[in-house]
Formats: sequence, C-alpha cells, structure tokens
Amino acid sequence: MSSRTKITILVIIFILLLAFSIGFFLLDGKGSAAIRRAIPSTSGGTSAETAPVALPREPLGAASVQGQGTVEEKNADLHAFARSFVERFGSYSNQSNFENMEDLYAFMTERMKVATAAFVKTQRQMSQGGSAYRGTTTHVLSVSERSQNSNSATLLLTTQRQESSTGSAGGRLFYQSIELKLVKEGAQWKGDEAIWK
Repeated sequence: MSSRTKITILVIIFILLLAFSIGFFLLDGKGSAAIRRAIPSTSGGTSAETAPVALPREPLGAASVQGQGTVEEKNADLHAFARSFVERFGSYSNQSNFENMEDLYAFMTERMKVATAAFVKTQRQMSQGGSAYRGTTTHVLSVSERSQNSNSATLLLTTQRQESSTGSAGGRLFYQSIELKLVKEGAQWKGDEAIWK
C-alpha cells in the first residue's frame, strides 16, 4: 500500500471518528475522553478491537444506576452504554498496538480486564514484525434485553461489521450478534462478558 493510500485512509478514519465523537458529546452533554480500540471476547473466542473513537468519561448508564429518571430513561441509558461499549469492542486496527483495550479497563469488571490483558498480549505477539493493515469496524443496529435486574443485565445487540485489510478491495461486510453481560459496580455499569454469536 502506498503512502498516499495510507494517508487517505487515515484522513477518512479521522473524519469519521471526529463526527462520531461530536455525536457522543452532544448526546451525553458531559464531554468525552479519547479511546482508541476495543476488547477481546471473554468467552475464549476471537473478537475485535475498536478504531479511534470517544467514550464518555462516565458510563452512560451511571445516572440510571444512581436512581435518577424513569424506568424508560434508565433503560435508554443502559442501552446507550451497551451500544457504545460494543461498537468499540467490535472495531479494531492492528496499527494501534491494542492500547485502546487498556484504556477501556475503567469500563470493565476485573474478570473482563484479565481476559482483555491476555488477549492484548497474544495479539501484540502475533502482530510483531507485520506491517500489513487489518481492521474491523462495527456498528450496532439494534439492542434488545435478555434479562435485567438492579445489579446485572444481559443484552443482545445486532451489529453490522466491515473487515478490511491491505490488498483487499472493499473488504468483507457481514452481520453478527453479540451477547453483552453487564454488572453494576458501585454507581456505574461495567462490561463483564461479551460473546459473539
């Protein structure tokens, strides 16, 4: 891939991420912190990481957990948090050294942090010496609840995913569901397990 092509791809990604970041800033009204990648599947399967995007400093579900708002508002906050989390979980590029996964530790339980750290280590070893670009972008299309109580929730999210790599024209577009398990720790929701279906 020529330098010009790489620069063009980076500029397009930057513009998309900037638009995505502005959208999150306007939705939660609290500002955002830059996050670069996603996280591995804690079920032992392979998953993807996330492209440079913004994740709110405070999880979107935090206000609901603290008892503010109606049941509908609480569910909307939880779904928004899950949507944001999964889009980062399912999007990646091997050129970021998987640092974004470490940035997401604040939004994961200890169990998910351990699984993520193991995945990051493996992926970094596999990427050493390789210069070919590979990446996946994930967009959530729908969110549905499997179960929820005051301390945990299981959601099923349907996603559209695009895989790209050096030398592949257009990449591969496919649809995949993911089951996301969230638990309440203190005053916020955190990802505890994610299983691609």
